[in-house]
Amino acid sequence: MDTSSLLSFDQAARSLPPIDGKRPHKATLFRWYRDGVGPRGNKVRLECVRLGRRLATTREALGRFMSESAEVYLDRPVTPPIRIEPRRTNKQRDNQTQSALVELQSAGWTA
Repeated sequence: MDTSSLLSFDQAARSLPPIDGKRPHKATLFRWYRDGVGPRGNKVRLECVRLGRRLATTREALGRFMSESAEVYLDRPVTPPIRIEPRRTNKQRDNQTQSALVELQSAGWTA
């Protein structure tokens, strides 16, 4: 890592473009360094150097992190979202029960 262009996490966060009108917080960059991003077993971490008690990164490291994390997510198969059916009301449940009973009785079923 080239140490001539070091940025604190605060400076690095301010250098990133806003998403939905907000820039990432410096704590987000720390999580990218500590935990990484991506699916389990294929995580990408932000490169940093420790300067005493502080951490720093570079614009180049941010660029590599962004492109590598995009590649990791693009290689994942896209799963369709899970569709959650809305809950039935008591009236809907009663109507469906009555319809099922009528259908069973017409088929010759007796209770």
